[in-house]
Amino acid sequence: MKTFQQFNEDIAQRRAELKQRSADNMKSFYSKAAAHKKSADEVRQRKQEREELKREIKRELSSEAYDPEVQGRSQIKRGGAGEKIGAERKKTPAEMRRKKAIGGGKFATVEPYKQRKDVGQQRQASTRTQQPTQERGSAAAAQKAAALEARKKAARERAAAKKGGTTTTTAAKPKAKEVEKQASKLLSKKKETTVSPKYTPQKHSGYSRAEKQRLKRSGDRLIRDIRQGKEKPASHYDPNK
Repeated sequence: MKTFQQFNEDIAQRRAELKQRSADNMKSFYSKAAAHKKSADEVRQRKQEREELKREIKRELSSEAYDPEVQGRSQIKRGGAGEKIGAERKKTPAEMRRKKAIGGGKFATVEPYKQRKDVGQQRQASTRTQQPTQERGSAAAAQKAAALEARKKAARERAAAKKGGTTTTTAAKPKAKEVEKQASKLLSKKKETTVSPKYTPQKHSGYSRAEKQRLKRSGDRLIRDIRQGKEKPASHYDPNK
C-alpha cells in the first residue's frame, strides 16, 4: 500500500507529464499553422505573378505591330483571277486520306477536285435572291393603290354583268412558258444561258418507253439464266411476246 508521500509524488509526476504533453501539442499546432500559412502565401503569390504575367502579355499584344506576311496569312484574302476568295483550306495530295475503288479489289486515293470556273469572282446577291420590282416610298404605295382599285373595278363589272345576265370578255390567260420567262426575269438579273454550238442532241432509238422496258427485262432474264446454267429457246427471250 502506497504512503501519502508516495501518492503525492505520483500525482506530481503525472502533472509534469501532462504539462509536457500539452506543451508538445501546442508546439505542433503552431508549427502546422505556420506551415499552412506559408503554403497559402506561396499559392497567393504564384497566382498574383500569373495574373501580372497575363496583364503584361495583353499589354504587349495590344501595342505590338504584326508582321505583314503573318497578318496576311491570318486574314481573309480577296482572290484575283484564278485565286480563291478566303483562306486556302484545300488538302494537298499527301494529306488526302479518302479512297475509292478502282476495280479488281484495289483502292486508290481520290484525285483533288477541279476548281470552279468562277473561282476568284464574288457572286452578286442579285443572281441568287429576288430583286425589287417596284420603287420604295410613295411610288410603291401609289402603285399598290392603283392595282387594288383596278381589282375592285373588275369585281364590280363582273357583279353587274352577272346581275344583268350578260358575260364579260376576259383577257386571254398567258401561257405557262411566258409566265416562267417573266418570273425568271423578275427573280434574277442573270444572263440567259444559251446552248453551246458544239452540243449535239442524242439520237432517238425509235423505241417507246414500254418497248425499252421489255427489251431490258428480256436481257435481264437471259443473263440470269446464263448464270444459273439454264438452257431455254430463243423465243423465251423475245420482247414482243
